Amino acid sequence: MKSNPVKVSGKLFRYDFDHSVVEYIIKADAETIDAEIEWEQKHGSQLYGVGADGCIVLASAGLRKENWMNTAARKEYLSEWASELSEEESCLAEDFVKNELPYLKEETR
Repeated sequence: MKSNPVKVSGKLFRYDFDHSVVEYIIKADAETIDAEIEWEQKHGSQLYGVGADGCIVLASAGLRKENWMNTAARKEYLSEWASELSEEESCLAEDFVKNELPYLKEETR
């Protein structure tokens, strides 16, 4: 059983009670779901891992149920994780602009 999604700093998380993990998730859009269906029909396996609820698990981390049920502990944990994810996104974007974008601009000339 999984909890309802919780939004923290624009990111969605939920708790998987069966496996005692917090999942960082996104909702799959129609294009992704169509691609998943097509891939699964062709190759017999999933491409993105879209669940029956239309969510994709991007990352997960172990957390005791008691910590999830404690609102203050959950908020602190998820806020810190969301902050780390945002920092990682910023670093990846900076690296892309620095290392990849110049080459893409050259290719389009």
